[in-house]
Amino acid sequence: MATDSSEGSRLARWCVSTSLALLALPHIGVAKAVERPSILPPEMRDSSLDSLYDVEEEPIWQQVPRGSLVRYRVSFVGINCKRHTVLFDERMNGSVWGEVKVWNQCHSDEPYQAHRFRLRAVDFSPIKAAMDKAGLWQRAASYWTVQDENTICIDGIDVTFERRDGSDYRMDQSNVWCQTTRDFVVAARMLLIAAGDQPGLALLPRIDNDR
Repeated sequence: MATDSSEGSRLARWCVSTSLALLALPHIGVAKAVERPSILPPEMRDSSLDSLYDVEEEPIWQQVPRGSLVRYRVSFVGINCKRHTVLFDERMNGSVWGEVKVWNQCHSDEPYQAHRFRLRAVDFSPIKAAMDKAGLWQRAASYWTVQDENTICIDGIDVTFERRDGSDYRMDQSNVWCQTTRDFVVAARMLLIAAGDQPGLALLPRIDNDR
């Protein structure tokens, strides 16, 4: 059946608008979401550390970066609004390059703060010795707990040490306010001081001879 020009124009406009509306609909079942790898290996997953994605941190458990012998990361996450991460790369020549990131979990719209640093091998050696003295890296995953059954730990700061070299990945985690040893805290403090993160020291208990 023939139509006049005005009716034909209306029909054409209806077809165009309908096509555009269909194109705007989501393609359900076509697109597949890409799941990001967890910050820790799946068998060690700790949802509290997923907030590291907020400061563009990537998992370090999969492989050591090219040019590095060992990669370390120490994360400070807890009831405090400020969260800190310190990343250390021990390079082939013995030097250490690193980065500190600080962000406010209470105000997610605030940009995170970051600064980079470099250490000499001779300066990093005492820190490695402190981590060994604290008993880190003994198992694939260690969660430090108190032995006193009368002690109840309900808040504080979880400190997570991570280490990835060419052969494997190790992780140690402890609530430093009620479930850890003095040597664990000493190692954490030495790392923060070496990285130039003085504000991060406020997240940790004071120890003997603290200044």
